[in-house]
Amino acid sequence: MSEPTLYILHHAAPIPVGNRVEMMFFARDTGFFSPDFREQADMPVIRDLETGIEYAPEWVFDREPGEQLGETTSRALDMSPMVRPTRVVTGRVVACRVVTGMSGADWTVFTYLTLREEERRIYR
Repeated sequence: MSEPTLYILHHAAPIPVGNRVEMMFFARDTGFFSPDFREQADMPVIRDLETGIEYAPEWVFDREPGEQLGETTSRALDMSPMVRPTRVVTGRVVACRVVTGMSGADWTVFTYLTLREEERRIYR
């Protein structure tokens, strides 16, 4: 049996110990003068396979910058055309810690998620 893997994530994902999860990683364009797609290893979409709840950063979805919060169309749930899938990791949570800490000059939320991985799929 493999050793558990610790992921430090840049968003809140309070997932109960023992639950199975699927983490989907994406690349997004981080280039300034030309396209440069890079995987955002600290911001995957995490789906709790026990509850169906998804935890994700907003940039993964197709939401217009000026779009208001509140009631909207289901288009807000669509994946952005500006992201590309890179890999998927499936596993069981063996530890989960959600913390508030500093990132630059701002306070933010991090999740320390420890998984016993079951499967890895790489996209090319």
